[in-house]
Amino acid sequence: LSRGTLCPSAYHYGDETHYNLHNLYGWKHSQMMSKVLNAMREERVLVMSRSTFVGSGRYTGHWVKEVPPTWESMSQAIIGMLNYNINGMSVSASNICGYGEGGDGDGGSELCVRWHQLATFLPLAIRFSKTGSTYQQHNTTVQDHITRAIRERYTLLPLLYTQFYKSHLHGKTVLAPVYFFYPDDSTTIDLKTQFMFADSILVAPVLQKGASEMNVYFPNDTWYDFHEMSETITPGWKKG
Repeated sequence: LSRGTLCPSAYHYGDETHYNLHNLYGWKHSQMMSKVLNAMREERVLVMSRSTFVGSGRYTGHWVKEVPPTWESMSQAIIGMLNYNINGMSVSASNICGYGEGGDGDGGSELCVRWHQLATFLPLAIRFSKTGSTYQQHNTTVQDHITRAIRERYTLLPLLYTQFYKSHLHGKTVLAPVYFFYPDDSTTIDLKTQFMFADSILVAPVLQKGASEMNVYFPNDTWYDFHEMSETITPGWKKG
């Protein structure tokens, strides 16, 4: 509260200080914005905010701040979106490939490919960069990888829309920690980079530069290869 906001002693309507209403300011703004836009357009609208509070998910999604283009930021984005889903905000997003100049030493090509592959299974897939930025300008090979990830996401849109519908009606998550579905499996508690998409897809994204294989944990259940649609995966830790 020391900078970047109203003075804590400032008064709002109703004779309440900003100190008491600071965290509710964004919530109230989102509520009013949602109601006004819905009335003007006579259809549901998408509102995104960076300032949210308990109950904000009824009116707005949460936009994670512009994260830097690093592998660590991509990992942290997963944790952030899982937290928001747990707290009733199923619509959440962070910028694909990060924001600003940087990357992983190759103009961000490998990082961006992996981030797009991750975004296939996220509530929203949004990407933008600074005007005039040369970062994220990729060759045709990288563009082909990104295009495949985007097309795969489009095939999942019916499932995603259905999950949003369930979230709206029953408060279900779109993304969830693995232990939500397997609470009796103690191993799932420590899985910070794997998550469940909708009710049925286990996602384990590549989060390290140059990785050609990784360890993935499959709880005790029947699992099918996502691309082959064949029952080829047995429970336990697998490297691939």
